[in-house]
Amino acid sequence: MGYIVLAKAYKTAYKMNVFKATFTGILEFGNSKTYEIMLRNVMQKIEVYYKNDVIIRPEIFFSEDDLNVKVHKHVVVCAEKSWKNTAGLLDCLAQFAIAGKLEAWFVNGEGKLLDYRLIEPLSEKTTVQEFKRGVALGKEGGKEDEAIEAYNKVIEKFERHAYAYERRGYVCFKLHRFDDAMLDFTKSINLYDNPDAHFGRANVKIVKGDIKGAIADLEIAIKLSLPLQPIFWLSRRVKGECHFKLNDWPAAIFELKFVVKRVFKPEDPNYAYRSRAWRSFGEALLKNGETAESVKAFNQAAAIEPSPKDTGRHEGNMVEEPRAIYKRAVGVA
Repeated sequence: MGYIVLAKAYKTAYKMNVFKATFTGILEFGNSKTYEIMLRNVMQKIEVYYKNDVIIRPEIFFSEDDLNVKVHKHVVVCAEKSWKNTAGLLDCLAQFAIAGKLEAWFVNGEGKLLDYRLIEPLSEKTTVQEFKRGVALGKEGGKEDEAIEAYNKVIEKFERHAYAYERRGYVCFKLHRFDDAMLDFTKSINLYDNPDAHFGRANVKIVKGDIKGAIADLEIAIKLSLPLQPIFWLSRRVKGECHFKLNDWPAAIFELKFVVKRVFKPEDPNYAYRSRAWRSFGEALLKNGETAESVKAFNQAAAIEPSPKDTGRHEGNMVEEPRAIYKRAVGVA
């Protein structure tokens, strides 16, 4: 018995001292001169300051031909020092970039998130500042036209700005300019295959009635993202609702059961959809003949205070009133 307890203690200690770092994203530098200056600065830091103890190596992730640094879901077991060195190196990269973003997560052996970094361009260049202005305006009600104007300026300066097309696509979607949104999301995907643009394009396809096409985009969004990212769970929920629309109850249940089991923090965009996810899950279970389980799901939904996003008409929304669904589930006319 003592041996088992000691073995468990060693196992726990091992997990707590093993770290994993994950990186994904892209940073664009616009022209060869800026790229060369960036590379000289980075190489000096790697060799002199960081003593070559970094995770993101220039010879693997830097592209002189494309003038960017691109990392796709790179996962590595590393020491805490290597993580800190690499985070510092990425901050250095951001000083020279004009577009894109990199995200990085640092977790222990038990999967607990210890650190998160969002690395974005920081310079005073027009491209950088106008993009930030567009993002800020896009969050304000009634400022959509100004946001689009800001993104237009960004694209005029740097036509390969994938995120400017993506963000402009979301603003166009908000304005119900669905054809324009479709074009922007597609342009963004063609420049840099990112999950947010696929999610946006899926929403347009849902509005247009192309549910199978939406599912295809959502599958790619899930594949390109990580469970550490909100977009991963947003895509799984909407994909489940799309399967519901096609009367594919088992597929809907499969997607939604993962979403409802996930714990979201209040600042996560998925937090506002918890009640809706449980309702969708319950309805799919009910349609699939799993009445007892559906009642449990509806009870879970009822225990969560609904948000406006639970009842508003938007992507993948359920068409039946939740209270009516619940009454049918429990056998009340």
